[in-house]
Amino acid sequence: SDLAPGTAPSGTPPPGMVWIPAGEFAMGSDDPDAGADERPVHRVAVHGFWLDATEVTNCQVFELRYEND
Repeated sequence: SDLAPGTAPSGTPPPGMVWIPAGEFAMGSDDPDAGADERPVHRVAVHGFWLDATEVTNCQVFELRYEND
């Protein structure tokens, strides 16, 4: 995304969606019990993205999926 950090795209947001701005975070673990694919802790940059405003559990997705078969 070419947006400045902290800014959302212009225009009308998609219905039921919220904008999550770009940012960085520390990903991973230095815990001795952490798996090899979890080490080392490293910085990750993420582009801004739209996210559904309503939380949906995996169970709800499963139920909906098989309810509509």
